Amino acid sequence: MPQCPHQALQIVDGKVAWSAAACEQCDTCLKMCPQHATPMAQSMSVDEVLNHVRKAVLFIEGITVSGGEATTQLPFVVALFTAIKNDPQLCHLTCLVDSNGMLSETGWEKLLPVCDGAMLDLKSVGERMSSAINRTR
Repeated sequence: MPQCPHQALQIVDGKVAWSAAACEQCDTCLKMCPQHATPMAQSMSVDEVLNHVRKAVLFIEGITVSGGEATTQLPFVVALFTAIKNDPQLCHLTCLVDSNGMLSETGWEKLLPVCDGAMLDLKSVGERMSSAINRTR
């Protein structure tokens, strides 16, 4: 794709393919895309994520899943956290989730046994509460 100054993007089988080796993280692709979508997003299995975590294990104390709403991928998050807790090389890592808190009680019951904590991004529903939280009028 000519928009990428480093030739890190190609069209393969009708889809955008991203080359991590060629990418210089200049974000030109984000600026050029009408949807501001990143071609760097990847689908990974639990094992693929664990391989990335293992490479960094000496430098990290835990992992946090976030983005959009991580709990919409609940089976994956539970499987990932379970795998970390069961791996002798990784079990010392904390497993956190960044969430809007809208997960059902049943969902939290599935997640909490393997989750060390949650960071909740709370939104207020009323103007009065919003003003109090944000100290605005």
